[in-house]
Amino acid sequence: MESKNQTFTQDNFSEELLQTVYLQAGDGIFLVDDQKIIAANPYGCDMFGYSSDEIIGLPLMKQVPEDEITHITEKLALLAITKFVISETSFYRKDGSRMEVEISGKILSNGQILGIMRDISERKAAEKVLLEAQNKIVENERLMASFRERERLAREIHDSIGQTLGYINMQVEAIRDLNNKGEKERLKSMLARLSEAAQESHRDIRTYIQGLKNSIPDIHQEFFVALARYCNHYEQTYMFKVELNLPQNPPDLLASVQVETHLIYIIREALGNARRYSGENQASVVIEVENEFVQAVIEDHGVGFNEKLNQSNSSKSSHFGLKIMRERAGEVGGTVKVESAPAKGTRVIARLPRKLSSGEALTARVMIADDHPLFMDGLRNMLAVRGVHVIGTARDGMEAREMARALQPDIILMDINMPRMNGLEATRLIRLEMPHVKVVMLTTSMEKEDVLEALKVGASGYFSKGMGADEFMLRLEEITRGETEFSAEVANQLLEMFIKKSTAMAELPERQVEILRLVSQGLTYRAIGDRLYLTERTVKYHMGEILSRLHLKGRQEAEEYARRRGLA
Repeated sequence: MESKNQTFTQDNFSEELLQTVYLQAGDGIFLVDDQKIIAANPYGCDMFGYSSDEIIGLPLMKQVPEDEITHITEKLALLAITKFVISETSFYRKDGSRMEVEISGKILSNGQILGIMRDISERKAAEKVLLEAQNKIVENERLMASFRERERLAREIHDSIGQTLGYINMQVEAIRDLNNKGEKERLKSMLARLSEAAQESHRDIRTYIQGLKNSIPDIHQEFFVALARYCNHYEQTYMFKVELNLPQNPPDLLASVQVETHLIYIIREALGNARRYSGENQASVVIEVENEFVQAVIEDHGVGFNEKLNQSNSSKSSHFGLKIMRERAGEVGGTVKVESAPAKGTRVIARLPRKLSSGEALTARVMIADDHPLFMDGLRNMLAVRGVHVIGTARDGMEAREMARALQPDIILMDINMPRMNGLEATRLIRLEMPHVKVVMLTTSMEKEDVLEALKVGASGYFSKGMGADEFMLRLEEITRGETEFSAEVANQLLEMFIKKSTAMAELPERQVEILRLVSQGLTYRAIGDRLYLTERTVKYHMGEILSRLHLKGRQEAEEYARRRGLA
């Protein structure tokens, strides 16, 4: 008898609990039969703006906006199969306003549908504002890329015209001497070459001007379309056929604005070389896309040249535009390799990191510690314009430590030289107490001792205050992904110290050697984790340790180091 009473009490408690949840829940709870609402809790009625009597029998599909009907129909069909679905959609309220909701539906044993609905209109509105801000930032980046490209083009035009004018000047002097000597045949030949050079220069200048007119944002938005259009233009203008081979399933976005801009101009320069010097009237361009890199191979089957001789001849390299191509690739951390031999043609291989922004840096909660108000204000504004949330600022190491305790930031941008407590000591204490917080040292000093001390106290990066905004954001994003990053100046310092200290490979645990080997093969961190049965986060942690121990800057240097050591 006592057991029955206990069961009865438990049943009553469960029913009371369910009734309380139904009435007090902060989400809408609905029971739907034959696409009509047959029951709704008070919050559900408020969501739609109907009274409890008005909502009973309400046809649910009549509350669905026209642009969402297909989506809802598909989800209902899926629900019939899976018995449970979660989706985001929209409904109209009684007053005609639209609300964005997240809804989970389950088919009950009697065929009715139990739905739990949450209003996410505010979240969607915030996401829209953030997306608009990010789009504005991207547009600003495109404009800056356009300005930089116009400046570069102007410099290249100047160099090109300078070479042509120098050639014309020498030819004119030679023609004058031949004329005085009465050597008419040689005079005619030189005049013909002079005329050809002038026409060639005129075509080049028109191409440069066309490049200035072209919109850099168009290159970014439609890289493959722009490249195909350029190759077609090149063929029509110079009667030089370009065989273009693109990926079967090209990505919507190939790479960052800067990378795409440099890549398309590298291809243009390589095609120009093939047309001028190969002795052929055609070449091929092959684009290959990997997860983290894009590669362009520009090849002709012409006269070629002695590659070793070219490597030792800087003027020859400049003549073929190789210096410009390599400078462009180097600016974004890429490489340009040239393979050629006499009578065997030439291959130009440009390999650039895609550097697609995952938005990770934009979601990081950042704190700044610096005793220079002007610099701190400028840095905060630069980050804010790019959508980074700066949650607080401190003016010395002690204040930075206290603020870090209170705010728990993801990243602290820490000046080294500050009063009361310097940045290195503050970093050591913060990392001991809050190891999850990443600290990036900011300094105008390139003192080797400071660099080493920053590594010892656990800094995740060491940036020069003179670093450009684009590079700063790129490195910051890489740090949010768990990599240890340094500016180019600091990386050179570390490399020098490393070479002086030891030319042998630093002692790495077997697991980290294996990770370095797989990294050198081009595998993603996720793929490495799958192969070694590790999480992606663990692989990133080991990669950070590898970079720190070997004093390397980022993944690319690690890959090159592994290849030099025979790990690839």
